[in-house]
Amino acid sequence: MIYKKTNYGQEEVAHPRRSIGLKERQLLIMVDGKRSADDLAKYISLPNVEETLAQLAKIGYVMPAHLQEVSKSNPFKTTASPELNLSADQINAIKELLLKSTDEHLGILGRSIRRKIEETSNDEQMKLSISQWHMAIRESKTGREIAHVLMDEVKALIPKN
Repeated sequence: MIYKKTNYGQEEVAHPRRSIGLKERQLLIMVDGKRSADDLAKYISLPNVEETLAQLAKIGYVMPAHLQEVSKSNPFKTTASPELNLSADQINAIKELLLKSTDEHLGILGRSIRRKIEETSNDEQMKLSISQWHMAIRESKTGREIAHVLMDEVKALIPKN
């Protein structure tokens, strides 16, 4: 399969901070939307390039080249998107749940999502964090079976308007 960097992946490469391992970062840098996993494997000593690319896709750094990226700005920005109106305590309770399940089900590959969750401080950021977290949990080996249960727990922490 051929992958391309997402906007999020391009940001990761452009900034000096490191939220993924050295080999994963090197592979991310090489992703260009033209070379297949087999082609990339020729240039990096990584045991399973296809699996690593799939993991990078789960955390939002790359995507299959044939797909079009959804706007990174705010996928929740629609007229039907209700405001959350969360208090600081509610935000912290949701963050705690997201962080715990991120550590448990995503491990080291969840570092970038973890960082985004930790930086969340308002409703709009929380919507985006929940969306990215839920997508990653649904794709993880240990989280896919309980992703809906975890999401129900998150929803229970959100007040009804």
